[in-house]
Amino acid sequence: MKKVFTFFLTITFLISVVTLFAADKKDESKISIKKYVMTHSTKVIRRDSKDAYFEEGFEGTFPPDGWTLDPGTGDDWQQDDGSTHGPGSAAEGSSCIYFDDYNYSSGTTASITTPAIDLSGATVPTLSFYYWDGSGSDFVTVSISTDGTTFTDIYNTPTSVDPWAVQTVNISDYIGSTVYVRFTGASIWGYSNPHIDDVVVDEAPSDPILSLNYDSINFGIVEVGDTAISGQVFIVSNTGGGDLTFSSVSGFEGTPFSTNFDETITLGPGAADTFAVDFMPTEAGDFTASLIFESNGGIDTIIAQGSAYDYDATGMYVESFEGNFPPTDWKANILNGSYNWDQYAFSSAYNGDYVAKYNSYNASTGSAAELITP
Repeated sequence: MKKVFTFFLTITFLISVVTLFAADKKDESKISIKKYVMTHSTKVIRRDSKDAYFEEGFEGTFPPDGWTLDPGTGDDWQQDDGSTHGPGSAAEGSSCIYFDDYNYSSGTTASITTPAIDLSGATVPTLSFYYWDGSGSDFVTVSISTDGTTFTDIYNTPTSVDPWAVQTVNISDYIGSTVYVRFTGASIWGYSNPHIDDVVVDEAPSDPILSLNYDSINFGIVEVGDTAISGQVFIVSNTGGGDLTFSSVSGFEGTPFSTNFDETITLGPGAADTFAVDFMPTEAGDFTASLIFESNGGIDTIIAQGSAYDYDATGMYVESFEGNFPPTDWKANILNGSYNWDQYAFSSAYNGDYVAKYNSYNASTGSAAELITP
């Protein structure tokens, strides 16, 4: 069966190599380009918090007793069941809280602050909470105060955590004090809303504990000679109480996978480090490898998978828009207005010197055009 792909555009976009899918947001038509797709599963590790100094699961009245919202005028943190552009469910129980990055205008900030937490008898106090944010460059800033007025930033969440994962922050600098913890969101008018659940302050275990936020990654299909880069999305952390050291990190040797993880690092209680995993195949095939972390806090593994194809050898269709435009058997049609898709010399083209471009910068509102493959 012959497949025909039609690309509609109402925003400025450049296409260099064709592999596309469509997505909608706020009634805008958007096109995304991906040469490969990465997926990953997430590990959730949670300590028993029965002896916690503080715990809140957001199951009752909102805001909970003693919690404060700022500004408290409407553009604030809210309570839901995880379904408001979120993970779909709470991490624990039936409710959680979120910052409405999806609807709040870009630049809007809001915070939610705990009541006073007594650390007078603490030894190695640790703040932990479940966190989710499906996409975007936004993050939540965690701050701490001893008077409820002057706050010090102590942690920024990762920009993307999906599904729920526990974030752990060591707050031993505040032993003997009464503290307040504040979570602040800043909107980028993104696609997903940061969600938080089950905020706990308790004692870290006396021994180090190795924790990885992801236990697998699948790079999908990559062209031979290309490189699929995960970015610094992997987080290794010490959720225990002693220094975490590594005796060996191995398993990618002789495979098309690699990592920039530094096994010489030492992670103190509550500390974390980020690293990347890359896939650079030199031949066609399906590949799987396990990156094994051996430490004094346990052993853990990340499974990496990816497939590689030689497009020229397999006869797969590739169009880089280097010749006549539209290319042979392609169609470029104006649907509304006077602007159409066109060839454009672009210094940052993914392949060659040209891309396909729709000039919505000059096109009037409502203008549209389509680009159709053979």
